[in-house]
Amino acid sequence: MTTKKIIPISQVRSYTPDDIDALHDRLEGDGYMRMMQIGEPRLSELVTKYKGKGYEVEVVPFVDDGDDGERVPTGGGCGPGSCSSGASSNGSAGGCASGGCSSAAGTPVRDARTRTVVPGVSTIYVRMPARPVEARTVP
Repeated sequence: MTTKKIIPISQVRSYTPDDIDALHDRLEGDGYMRMMQIGEPRLSELVTKYKGKGYEVEVVPFVDDGDDGERVPTGGGCGPGSCSSGASSNGSAGGCASGGCSSAAGTPVRDARTRTVVPGVSTIYVRMPARPVEARTVP
């Protein structure tokens, strides 16, 4: 008779956007420099190259902030549909770049509900390791 052996598999921790923000802050506070957001297969290739050149490398999941212009600030802002006329005098569809708006509140609003962790895309952080200072003798 054959018995089945169950091997427990530990789940990979799922990060929330707030967890990832804390990781970014910690790495930048420790002297790491944010390089790029990239997915596989180039991610593994670049990590290997940075490590081969002597850098310390950390990889953090990428968070899409969701502020791609879909949510327009209330009270006059910039973006599609934010102007009362919807089009500027030159015939283009509204927005600050087209001259359709004259609002001081031109920054997009971050909607925390739309922040999501993007699977398969990560942010690469690098820093040079601290090297011990060599003792020199003066001849």
